[in-house]
Amino acid sequence: MRCLFPLSLVLLALGLVRADECPPYAPDEVDLALRELEDQLPRLRREEPALARRVAAELERIEGRVGAIAPFPARPGPAVHVYCCHDAEEAGGRVRVRVTDRAGPVVLVLSAQDSLSWTVELAEGVDLRRVIVVGGEPQRVENAAALRRAQIPLLRRAERDEPRSLSLRDDSVSPERTRALVRELAGEGPQFFVEVDHSEPAVEMGPGSERWRRGAAAPALTELNNLALRRRRARVRAESARARFHALYRGRVCEFAGLSLLREGPKLARCAHVTSTPQGLLALGGQALLRLRAGKGGALQAKRVRAPRYLSWPGGLVYDAPRQRVLIPWFGGRGGVSSYSPRTQRWELLWQPARRDGYHDLGSIALSEDGATAWSLLGHALRSSALVRLDVETLTPTGRVELSRRIPLVWSRRGQLVTLGARLGCLLDGWCWVIEPATGEVVGRFRIGAGPEESAPPPPPTDPGQGTRPRRR
Repeated sequence: MRCLFPLSLVLLALGLVRADECPPYAPDEVDLALRELEDQLPRLRREEPALARRVAAELERIEGRVGAIAPFPARPGPAVHVYCCHDAEEAGGRVRVRVTDRAGPVVLVLSAQDSLSWTVELAEGVDLRRVIVVGGEPQRVENAAALRRAQIPLLRRAERDEPRSLSLRDDSVSPERTRALVRELAGEGPQFFVEVDHSEPAVEMGPGSERWRRGAAAPALTELNNLALRRRRARVRAESARARFHALYRGRVCEFAGLSLLREGPKLARCAHVTSTPQGLLALGGQALLRLRAGKGGALQAKRVRAPRYLSWPGGLVYDAPRQRVLIPWFGGRGGVSSYSPRTQRWELLWQPARRDGYHDLGSIALSEDGATAWSLLGHALRSSALVRLDVETLTPTGRVELSRRIPLVWSRRGQLVTLGARLGCLLDGWCWVIEPATGEVVGRFRIGAGPEESAPPPPPTDPGQGTRPRRR
């Protein structure tokens, strides 16, 4: 674990942290990051004791560095120190930056949106390789001549297209763009970033400053969090591999083994859900239940199943093998849950709320592997998403578990809930949101089918007011 601190920062600096992972922590989120990682330790000790020991040891070292109890390790490569002044008026129009980091070579990046006069001072023993000044308005370095005499290159760059000063924390400037620009300006492969984001006339960039220590610790905490997250995602993929189910993927009826595509079937247009029964495949197409048969050339032929008039706006279907029935929730009117027997072709109304009591928007249903537990998605465009526990015989709601994150478009009737071993998954537009049903924790978003999830772009945030970026607060 001793090499995790520098290695993690190399990965972050080189842009290898995947977009599907935790966004970079800002310096003022270090305490939050420490709490989040400490909260993960009990689970890690149960699931991966060796990783838990590594994380606990690294957390202790980082806490010591933030508290100025332990020194920062020496580094052979350069570190990029970024200082962003967001309010030139508050800083008095002049900022004095004193660099005291002696752990290795330093590239100093100074950024401000408004015009500022900078003075760069060096403590004895500091190896300053370059000074880069970025700003939306002209920036002045008071002691530029002294830097030239010391053979320290000075580079100025105007970034008038930036809405604010360069910052890893500013939501109006993407962290990816910031890191790419810093890499371009630095000209060398930086070992790690240290960011301090404040507005004051005198700043220390070194271990004597608490803000600097927090800025130096934030990338390590981000990568430590993502290390635990990557291991957990790998574990989820492996444990879900025994699950088998049919689902629509890229307009085709496909068979899946967990989150991986097992077999790609024929095309099926204008349908949202599909399930396999001993009598064949059934699908939902618009308002109708369809029985699917293989036709000439392997093409699917769909035959409409006669359904009760009350069945409107169906939200999913799943085959209940122990009871030999297909469960279909629907939204029309007060909503409810009906069953259909593929063997006898008989319908039964299992449950309907007496009034619109908050359970009328039940969506796709999934059954546990042993068929003893039933769950349903409950979602609304403007409210939080939840899982609803159902009585497995009568399908009456018996309780609900709020989800830790909203799942975009869970209310659109397109999301298909499936069983992934002890977990549940919501399939939607080529992605799967994996859920711990006991706690409602949304473990993460996984790319399903062929192709690595790392290379796939995130789905568009078409859910009103809801993007796909996870929130930590």
